[in-house]
Amino acid sequence: MTRTTKKMTFQTFLYEDIKLVFDKVWHRGLVYKIKQNLPSEYYLIFKSYLSDRHFQIKHGEAYSTINHIKSGVPQGSVFGPLLYLLHTADIPITPTTHIDTFADDTVIMSRHYGPQIAATRVQEHLNLIQTWLQDWRIKVNETKSTQVICTLRRSDCPHVYLNNIEIARANVAKYLGLHLDSKMTWKRTHPWTHYLPTGLDHLPAATAHTNTRL
Repeated sequence: MTRTTKKMTFQTFLYEDIKLVFDKVWHRGLVYKIKQNLPSEYYLIFKSYLSDRHFQIKHGEAYSTINHIKSGVPQGSVFGPLLYLLHTADIPITPTTHIDTFADDTVIMSRHYGPQIAATRVQEHLNLIQTWLQDWRIKVNETKSTQVICTLRRSDCPHVYLNNIEIARANVAKYLGLHLDSKMTWKRTHPWTHYLPTGLDHLPAATAHTNTRL
């Protein structure tokens, strides 16, 4: 795309934040996904790893009752991040948006000449993700999620919603340690980013729909 054409587009970014990412992994749902996607020997290992776990709280000399752990994966363990990725690997994708995920950070991007279409594509993707979140008992921080509009035009994109909550607008959002602003200037991030290309010309093309899952 030419420089002039890129300046006329609207790039809508939606940054999602997952609540208590490792503490809320639903065991029954995770074990089901492992059984459906991994060889039986791995399924049996992970099922044993997650089953029959209990916890008890001590305060002073007092002890709580022993309770069964129904969700969460051990933080700091080798399996913890792997199990979370297995639990979220089937997050919905669409042909008109680009999605990147890393642990509890998710970004959805849509690009189009029309602001309404750009926002509608993100909203349609959010609707799919909302159903997926409910099915697999994953919570999001709607109030910590952010919508950023990248454009050089004066028009505006419509707001988007998740769980009937309007996602807040911002001129900059932090993703994986980088502050991404609406003009892609990299001004609020680390010194080494002055080597990165600036401006909207370097954003992905409107037809790019790759999806990164680590």
